[in-house]
Amino acid sequence: MFILKPFELLLSFVFELSVKITSNYGFSLLIMSIIITVLTTPIYLVADNWSNKEKKLQEDMKPEIDSIKRAFSGQKQYYLIQTTHRIHNYKFFYPLRSMLGILFQIPFFFAAYNVLSSYSGYSGVSWGKIIDLAASDNLFFGLNFLPFLMTFFNIISSFYYTKSYSPKDNKQQIILALIFLLLLYDSPSALLIYWTCNNFL
Repeated sequence: MFILKPFELLLSFVFELSVKITSNYGFSLLIMSIIITVLTTPIYLVADNWSNKEKKLQEDMKPEIDSIKRAFSGQKQYYLIQTTHRIHNYKFFYPLRSMLGILFQIPFFFAAYNVLSSYSGYSGVSWGKIIDLAASDNLFFGLNFLPFLMTFFNIISSFYYTKSYSPKDNKQQIILALIFLLLLYDSPSALLIYWTCNNFL
């Protein structure tokens, strides 16, 4: 996809530069993960700040909106809630704005998948106990260990970012992490090293 091209070019540039500097594919994956995390952290911090402000506004308006919902219905309820939003200077796009951090991860996710899944340079190259970075790891008695490690950090990071969410929302995060485990179980070790490091950071 055209929209992914800039992200793919950035990831490829950072990875290939890291390989030139270290002459080690495994360490280059870790370095790439660190650099991408450093570059994207300001955006996540801004999105986190917006999210906190949006939650505070929701909490401030909740007693008034609950009272309106108890006392009124239909069109009158709608207009009174809209008035409450205007009084608190609450805009309809605030929830979308607070999701910027998550939305920003999506192109990086697909770009990393495209770049690292198709990269042929580390085919047949080992790193530590991993025999081939271009293949699944088979580290645990023929089972792939890295997908489970990635899922562990994925769940931990999900709970960290959704600690104020309801138990239902947290349950959805676990289900999503398990879906990724199934989808990425046989992915190249290089890709899983990158994503695991990203989740850890």
